[in-house]
Amino acid sequence: MKNDEYVFVRITKVLMATPSQARQALTIARSLNSEAIYHYRDADGTELDVQGDDYLLEDGSDDLGGALCDVPLPGTLLGIKELCSTSGRLTPTEVQEQTGRTVDEWIEITSRP
Repeated sequence: MKNDEYVFVRITKVLMATPSQARQALTIARSLNSEAIYHYRDADGTELDVQGDDYLLEDGSDDLGGALCDVPLPGTLLGIKELCSTSGRLTPTEVQEQTGRTVDEWIEITSRP
């Protein structure tokens, strides 16, 4: 695979949801991602594979923003309003700043069987 086979973009959306809609999104996101495998690197550089996402912040509160990002079509499923969105392509430096990985490392991860 080549670097030019991938495009990294940042999409920012402003959503407006009621507390009930946000809780529903949290439940849906936890269900959808319960078997997903996430790849992380700890401070020592050791690669960790974690299954599922509990959508909790470090302080133990619900990560509503993360949940809303992972629910497909929140407007259609839950009636959540999208007020606006912006997007832009990331440079290789921005990819590394945002993810802690270079583009080549991402390609290596996605190429694994």
